[in-house]
Amino acid sequence: MPARLVPIRTLTPKSFSRFGRLLRLPPDTPEGFHEVVEMKSDGWLLAYSKFSNRELPKLGLHPNSKECFHPISGVIVFLAAPEKEPEAVEAFLLDQPMLLHENVWHGMIALSPVCEVKIAENRGTLGRWHPLEAPIRIAAAL
Repeated sequence: MPARLVPIRTLTPKSFSRFGRLLRLPPDTPEGFHEVVEMKSDGWLLAYSKFSNRELPKLGLHPNSKECFHPISGVIVFLAAPEKEPEAVEAFLLDQPMLLHENVWHGMIALSPVCEVKIAENRGTLGRWHPLEAPIRIAAAL
């Protein structure tokens, strides 16, 4: 089956609002420690993902946890789709930390030879998978 090409959008508060939000402080925020995300859980998990895939055959979804994604290295495309429309995938350049809402289909594709992302989520996060009708491929590569 031929792969599907999806255009890459810039990750902005407006463009990403239906899937989550960017993790940034307002410019006038004073120095100091600021809690930016509150999650109810029995603990949390900090993960580190290393990947080099150029296409994505399936998406994941977590019904019981928000997830924080923080790019560490490489050029990363983050894919997201609404829970009820998993084939309506949108692609974003993951160039800053963001918070993904619960119940959002998602996945990542590498544009660099190897990419690394730090992920924080609730411990015991449940997951579901959706095999895509056609794998998603990103046309650009670095």
